[in-house]
Amino acid sequence: LDPATKEVRTEKTECGRYGEHSPKKEARGLVLAPALVQDRQACYPNVRFPPVPQSTAWVALVAAGNCTYREKIRNVAKHNASAVVIFNSANDTITMSHPDTDSIVAIMIPEPKGREIVVLLERHIVVTMHITVGTRNLQKYVSRTSVVFVSISFIILMIISLAWL
Repeated sequence: LDPATKEVRTEKTECGRYGEHSPKKEARGLVLAPALVQDRQACYPNVRFPPVPQSTAWVALVAAGNCTYREKIRNVAKHNASAVVIFNSANDTITMSHPDTDSIVAIMIPEPKGREIVVLLERHIVVTMHITVGTRNLQKYVSRTSVVFVSISFIILMIISLAWL
């Protein structure tokens, strides 16, 4: 919700990736970044977030770097966040390893998307996030050369089979 225009803007994207040890389930809530700029990476147990009512679901947005993903997630989990969104320091995502982080949802998003959300929060724009399990895109794991090779092999085998009859 933009405070100046009172306009609600929605955006749907599949840019995030669940962490290796994260439950693959939905999470939603108000997006909050650490209160102090120097705490944006949530590496210290005493990291503070803006106050929210106890019953309000919220999602922590923290930057990658300076400590393990496990430490970040545990530090945020102490504050009862519904999920942790870590934005990478590059324009891609990795599957984070974070054992023993209880049952909190943890995802990684690319740096540009994380910075975009941070800018909105700094402008005091209310941001809510709904994390859902997306589709699995296997296209990037399939080589076009392999598909062409298998297709041609299949056609040749079909021709040989038909000629045999």
